[in-house]
Amino acid sequence: MFKHDEIEIYRMEDVPLERDLFLMDEKWMAAYELALLKGLAGGDWDNPGFISYATARQVTSEGLELSWYPNIRDRFHEMRVHLPRSCFVTCVGRNLSMNPRHCV
Repeated sequence: MFKHDEIEIYRMEDVPLERDLFLMDEKWMAAYELALLKGLAGGDWDNPGFISYATARQVTSEGLELSWYPNIRDRFHEMRVHLPRSCFVTCVGRNLSMNPRHCV
């Protein structure tokens, strides 16, 4: 999954810290991959599924410590959450601008 020269795949230990992340349910990953490949090939950029905004703060032996932003309108409402290793599927990224965005 996510096999393309412009797509970077990260292990949990390599998830970029202090960067914007998009959290997505695993059920949307196949549709997201197709949309990403379509966009990279010059097609329209689609946005399948639903995302939540977060920032990875720390990787621990138990999982990933995240700041989750349930209110994306002002982002002042931050909640600290823990993503267990058993719930981590993948993290992919691509440099779209000065601030790369990633999906976990």
